Amino acid sequence: MRQRKSTVLLKKMPTDKAPGSDGFNGLFLKKCWQIVKEDFYNLCNDFYTGNIRMDSINTSFITLVPKVTNPETVNDYRPISLMNISPKLVAKLLADRLQAVIKDLIHKNQYGFIKKRTIQDCLACSFEYIRQCHHSRREAIILKLDFEKAFDTVEHQSILQIMEHMGFPQRWLMWTDLILSLGSSAVLINGVPGKFFKCKRGVRQGDPLSPLLFVLAAELLQILVNKAASLNLLTAPIPQPSDDFPIVQYADDTLLLMQADARQLIFLKALLNSFADSTGLKVNYKKSQMLPINVSTERMEHLAHTFGCSIGSFPFTYLGLPMGTSKPRMEDLTPLMDRVERRLSGCATWLSYSGRLEMVNIAITPIVTYALGTIKLPKGVKENIDRIRKQCLWRGNSEKKRGGNLVA
Repeated sequence: MRQRKSTVLLKKMPTDKAPGSDGFNGLFLKKCWQIVKEDFYNLCNDFYTGNIRMDSINTSFITLVPKVTNPETVNDYRPISLMNISPKLVAKLLADRLQAVIKDLIHKNQYGFIKKRTIQDCLACSFEYIRQCHHSRREAIILKLDFEKAFDTVEHQSILQIMEHMGFPQRWLMWTDLILSLGSSAVLINGVPGKFFKCKRGVRQGDPLSPLLFVLAAELLQILVNKAASLNLLTAPIPQPSDDFPIVQYADDTLLLMQADARQLIFLKALLNSFADSTGLKVNYKKSQMLPINVSTERMEHLAHTFGCSIGSFPFTYLGLPMGTSKPRMEDLTPLMDRVERRLSGCATWLSYSGRLEMVNIAITPIVTYALGTIKLPKGVKENIDRIRKQCLWRGNSEKKRGGNLVA
C-alpha cells in the first residue's frame, strides 16, 4: 500500500458524500491530510500485513433510498451504506488494484462497474443479439432474469471461494475477508441509528470494493452456462463467434438467450437453483420474464409454464430503455418523457432562473443523453422533451407566464 498511491486516490475522492458513523467525509480528509496522513499510512501498512482488527472502524450507517415514487413496503427501498472514511480509503485502494486486472478474469459479456465497458456497450450488444435471432427465423427465447435482493444476499464465503478458484493469492483473500467478515451496520430511521449488527452476507452498496466483488460472484453463472453448453446440455439460438454462451450481464440485470426447447429450460432451471445454493443469488421467477422470438403463442405458454415465469412482449424495458426487434416508436418512449416531466414538475416553480438552468443541465438533459447514446429518438419525442425543457427554463412550470422564449 504505497503512500503515493494513497495520496493520488485521496485527490479523486468526492468531497460532498454523506459521512458514515465517524462523521467525516472526503472534504475533511483533504483539508486535514497533512495532519492525519501518518495515521492513515500506518493503517494501510497494518492492513497490508493483516496485523489489524477492523471491528472498531469497519462500521457503516444504512440509509434507505426509495426505488419508486410512492414506497409502501420495505422492498420499495434500496439500502445504501454510509461507510467510515478510514475503511473506505482502504477499500478504494483495493478496488483500484482489482480494477486494473478484472477484465482478464471475467468474460466479455459482463459490463457492470468495469472500466472501459459502458452501459451503452451492454445495450448495443443486447440489441445486436436480438436482431440476429429475429432475422435468423429460428425459434428462440429471451429470459430476463430477476435476482432477489442480489447485492444483499450474496454469500461472503462464496466470494472468497470464487476468488481462490480464479487464482487470487492468500494475501488478497485475507484482505477481502477483513473487509467483509468484520463489517457491522446500523439502520438510520429518521436520521437516528439503531443497534449495530454484524453483516453475515451481502456486499455493502456504498463500499468502493463491493461492486467488483459482486461482479466476481456473478461471473460464476457464465462459467456454469458455458460448461453446460460445452456438454451440449444448452444450445445457443444461433452460432456464436466465441465459446461464450449468449448472456448479457450488467450487475444483477441479466438477459439470457437460448433455443425454445423445454428440455433445456428444465436443465437451466436446475442450474440456476444450484447457482443460488452456491452463491445466495436466487432468481425470482415470478418477476422474471420470457420473451418469444419467432415462437408461437401455444408453444410459449408451454415453455413459460415449464420454467415458471410470465410471458413478456416486445418492446420490453432493459436498463431503462425499450428493447425490441424494431425501432422504438413514440408510445414506447412515453415512460422516458414522463420521467423528464416528473423531474421538473415538483420544484421548478420555486426555483430561480439560474436554479432552473442548473436543473435542466444536470437533472433533465442527462436522461435524454443516455437514451441518445443507444437509440435514435423519434422526432416527436425530441420535440416533446425540448418543449418540457423550454417550459422549465423560461416559465418555471407556471402557466401564468405568457410570451415567447428569450434569445441571446
